[in-house]
Amino acid sequence: MRTPASFSSFASYAVVCGDHELGLELVDRLISRGAKNVMVHYGQKNGLGYLKIKLRIWKKTDANVKISTQSLQTYNSVTKYLQESAKLGHIEGIFIVDESSEVEAKASIVEYLDVASKELCPSLKYFVVLRTMVDKVEPESQRICVHRRLRHLPALYFNIPTLTEFGQPKEINHIISSALDALERSMRLNYHHAVAIVLEEEQKFDLLEGIGKVVGINIKELPDTTTLKSLNLDFEKTEEIVRVLERRYKYSFNRRNLLDITVGRLKEAEIKLDVSTIKKKTKLEVYFHNVDPDELTSSAELLVMQTLVYEPQIRSDEFEANEAYLILIPGMEGHHGVFNRLCERLKIFALCMQLGLDHPRETPRETAQRLVKKLLQMVKFERNFYLLGYSYGVLIAMEMAVLLEQRGLQGILYCVDSAPDVFPVQLKAVLGDVSGNELQNAVIDHMYTVMAGQSSDELREQLVNVSLWEEKVDLAWRHLRGLIHYSSQYARAHMETAYGRIVEAAKYIPEHHQIRSKIVLIRSRYQPEGVAAYPRDFDLSKYTIQPVDVYDLEAEHADALEDLRCTAIVHKHLESRLLKEYSEKNLCETYLPNGMKFLDIGEQVSG
Repeated sequence: MRTPASFSSFASYAVVCGDHELGLELVDRLISRGAKNVMVHYGQKNGLGYLKIKLRIWKKTDANVKISTQSLQTYNSVTKYLQESAKLGHIEGIFIVDESSEVEAKASIVEYLDVASKELCPSLKYFVVLRTMVDKVEPESQRICVHRRLRHLPALYFNIPTLTEFGQPKEINHIISSALDALERSMRLNYHHAVAIVLEEEQKFDLLEGIGKVVGINIKELPDTTTLKSLNLDFEKTEEIVRVLERRYKYSFNRRNLLDITVGRLKEAEIKLDVSTIKKKTKLEVYFHNVDPDELTSSAELLVMQTLVYEPQIRSDEFEANEAYLILIPGMEGHHGVFNRLCERLKIFALCMQLGLDHPRETPRETAQRLVKKLLQMVKFERNFYLLGYSYGVLIAMEMAVLLEQRGLQGILYCVDSAPDVFPVQLKAVLGDVSGNELQNAVIDHMYTVMAGQSSDELREQLVNVSLWEEKVDLAWRHLRGLIHYSSQYARAHMETAYGRIVEAAKYIPEHHQIRSKIVLIRSRYQPEGVAAYPRDFDLSKYTIQPVDVYDLEAEHADALEDLRCTAIVHKHLESRLLKEYSEKNLCETYLPNGMKFLDIGEQVSG
């Protein structure tokens, strides 16, 4: 799937496993997409060895995974299970893996979870039933999902009959991976009922890395003559390696001679497989890789981000104007989601100024003026400001710093992997030498792919015969009908904004204002050839009277903010008083006892 789902590190997720390894692989997927708190119900006795292995792997990711083995055959037991999950964080997702032919027994669990979640899970975003049987009649769990949808509650009935049709162990892991990809796409597109069938095989390999995760060491650094026997593997790790070799990589070997396999032989096998697990983002995917299905959140100018000191409850009256904020300016995509990983360990408040979809042909300078006006209405700055711009957002953040300094303020400007003089070179490296018409076609094709989750050869062929931009947008929308749940205006706005920002960014000529504020550059080690002609500080020394601090990241441009060092670098340049305030802060959660109470008629009458 081109746009992976993203799960909250603050919330919790309840996963009811079935009789198959699908449930544990689902937990793996949730954790890899950002979830940190998972409550797993694992009732079967078989497969406990594999569960223990998984628990060790999850522990290394800092995930908080709790296991429940109590029966869920009563409403009280289901309620207790959800209450235990809520202790880890507010419940955002419930996943029920149903692989049993005992439809009625499993349906009762789904029904209990349906009823209990309405009372215990006010923040629920996902209620997913995964069914792996081929059903001749509509199962009760499916009807429950349908009724939830009619009441405007989250529900997805996801059927994976392929898992029961393929019995060979070597096929299973690939099918599960493909099925979970389809599940992610279904959740992103807000589907109600989906059926996943694997039609063709798409293998992804990194044999040495896969075995290294099991063993707990970097296999690639060992001498070629090292055998698996010399690593003193216990039975559980040996069995897990068998799973890795047979199911994930379909590597043929004699099980009796497994421990005699050398690292050199594994390296040779990996070369023969000749497939990399690392997929680099291509062309426009560097700048545009997500469309938020939540149209309201996506269009908000200002959003309070989840940090260690604040978990937003989406109430405007909770906004603290007097707090010190890290002001975040996203890249061309303009969406707050790119900062989720940065913020989850942040020790101060953070505000994301989303670029919005109402100003498609706005220049970076005009955007800065609009955002500063909004910012000054919402935040009361004492003396200092903290601004962080990413990619295209650096251009806007630099203009904002100039405007804020004109009002007597001074602060820190964090530039993540770009600068006013360097961004045009980075943009050209992505786009190449294309004509205006080719750029329009590329934008339409890419945004269609992002929103639909798949490309369209038919759309590409038809675009060649269309010359006007407005007609190209109309054509793309006609192809998108029935594939997405966005409004026409929302889909069109994303295409208009993507094209407009690229055009304005290409024309942008920075003014070399020297600011008093400190500039911190956080840059990727991997830059286009054209950037090599610039100093290590991307010529940012032209823009400030202070020395520029430069930090290098191992991640590429599109993934720079996923590097955990970013948060540490931000903290390094904060005022010491802010970090001290965090260390002394009461981090207990607060809530309004009468959050839905706006007027008490009794009190009005008695007064």
